[in-house]
Amino acid sequence: FQPGANRLADINPNDIERIEVLNGAAAAAIYGSRANNGVVQIFTKRGAEGKPRVTFSTSVIVSELRKRIEVNDFGQRFGNFDPMVPYNSAIGSGPYTDQRLTTIFLGGRLFRNTSPVTRYDYQDDIFRRAVGTDNYISVTGGTDKTKYLVSGSYFNNQGIVPGTDFRRYSAKLRIDQTLNSWAKASVGLNYVNSLANERPDGNSFYSPINAFFITDNVYDIRRRDANGFLMPVEPNRVNPITVLEDIKMTNATNRVIGDLQLNLTPLKGLTIDFISGLDTYTQLGQTYIAPMPYPGVNPAFFPDGYASTATAQVFQVNNDLNATYRTNITPKIASTTTLGGTVQYDRSNFTQIQGRAMLPLIETVAGAQNFFTPAGEIRTERSIQGAFLQQTFSYDGFVFVSAAGRVDGSSVFGVNNRTQFYPKVSGNLLVSELLQRSGINTFDLLKLRAAYGESGNLTAIGPYDRFSNMDPVVTAGGAGFVRRTTLGNPNVQVERQTEFEAGLDASVLNGRLGVEFNVYNKNVRDLLLPLAIAPTQGGSQIFANIGGMTNRGVELVLRATPVKAGDFTWNATVIFNRNRNRVSLPFPLLRFSADANRMSSAVDGQPLGVFYGTVYARNPDGSLLLSPGPRALSPTVSTDAGVPFVDRVG
Repeated sequence: FQPGANRLADINPNDIERIEVLNGAAAAAIYGSRANNGVVQIFTKRGAEGKPRVTFSTSVIVSELRKRIEVNDFGQRFGNFDPMVPYNSAIGSGPYTDQRLTTIFLGGRLFRNTSPVTRYDYQDDIFRRAVGTDNYISVTGGTDKTKYLVSGSYFNNQGIVPGTDFRRYSAKLRIDQTLNSWAKASVGLNYVNSLANERPDGNSFYSPINAFFITDNVYDIRRRDANGFLMPVEPNRVNPITVLEDIKMTNATNRVIGDLQLNLTPLKGLTIDFISGLDTYTQLGQTYIAPMPYPGVNPAFFPDGYASTATAQVFQVNNDLNATYRTNITPKIASTTTLGGTVQYDRSNFTQIQGRAMLPLIETVAGAQNFFTPAGEIRTERSIQGAFLQQTFSYDGFVFVSAAGRVDGSSVFGVNNRTQFYPKVSGNLLVSELLQRSGINTFDLLKLRAAYGESGNLTAIGPYDRFSNMDPVVTAGGAGFVRRTTLGNPNVQVERQTEFEAGLDASVLNGRLGVEFNVYNKNVRDLLLPLAIAPTQGGSQIFANIGGMTNRGVELVLRATPVKAGDFTWNATVIFNRNRNRVSLPFPLLRFSADANRMSSAVDGQPLGVFYGTVYARNPDGSLLLSPGPRALSPTVSTDAGVPFVDRVG
């Protein structure tokens, strides 16, 4: 119940000119350790010299469930069961008649009685065909000194779950100005307003999508009583239609993104670039759950009603200054030297208040009679600084060699651990240039490349996670503090990643057919993971540098232009990638949570985050080991004496 939508939704695709992806830790030598896992560069459109040019586009979007799942349509159910008969508290514990199985033995054989039932396909009720629209208009133009772009858009799209949708308004301004023969400036401003109507997600037991998989499909979920109220489903659960009709979740965002860029060429061969960027937004998340019109719902699902409001205010700013000097040492040897630095700063403020036992007709927190948790507020502040020096030499236009070093530091880590040095080296061989000089023009481009780089993960933990933080509490009418279950670790260190990658780029037929191939091997040491500890130490877990991790993989991109005639062009791209992840730990298993229902774990020799659990016990011939009941026995229960313990990951 907090605002948390992916903020990439604020970017209008119509404003994007192109997207470039820089893989690997080598890119972090220039862009800093926040680019530890690679860099995605999004280039937006700019103005062009000439008379004003108006571009308008509109489209209609239709979305529907891509593939339906087969459901049980068998007309029998075990037990004495009739979903149409009201519940009798003297018989059972559910909102319907007794659902307990009646078991009898006849002739030494076990029988269980069944009841006829009608099965339903809830996909007809939980999903719909959704429609939307995307509208965009822009005006570009300018002179040789001043160029501009102004754009606006309106996007509105329904979700395939009834009651969900996303609406976005955006406006953008970009002005490029030539100041004189050696100075240029650019300023940009982008405003975004969005509103999302949502429903509980699939990780919640009363998510309508989750209910489709969990709820026995013998209930008519659209059935209503004489007063028009929906009827319950199986014991303790919420009717999925109730979720669609009586739960409201909204997420509203106001965002401003701005930047100022200066490009200076004061001397021949010397270029100085300065970029200052600002990104600030406010999110307002609100949730309302109406009181359930039927009994028997689990109290964790707020049958008495619930309301919450949460606000997130985020401010981010970055300043980058880079100076590049290019010169020819000899007629065949060229040198490029780049020196740069960056300062990044961000802060956020998150507040939330929630309550339950709602008064009639009131959908705000003011209507709550039970504030079962105190109002919460989380403030964060973080700064990251970095500087780098990169030297590149090229020989005769076909050999390129680069070496770089970067120093990065983050306030997330302690003074003795935050500043780290990261080296990089890379090489490129332009084979097509050599072939063309020999009269072989088969390839438009054929380039071999290899790189080695190191980087660190400066955002692996939160701004204050190295401390043992406290939360305020009210006990017996008095105020106090309680320490969180995750203990601090002031000596936690930065994860370090080393990567070697090699590949080739090739294109033929005037660029109409191309291929990119890349193979890489990444190794992470001082891996940061939550380590479970004994409660006697004052908590349940602590962040620590534990073991390492490897990622090995290949990437293949095929590009083709099958048709290019006049104003019509058909481009096709096929992408294949494979990554193999493995964790190395000093012990066999690390669970991320003590909760038995959360099986995601780190297991030595397995990928990070595998599900770890147990399987049913089996006899030597492979058949299930059964109790006299009969019941399939688990290798972990105490009643299974003599049964070996069996682990499974997957």
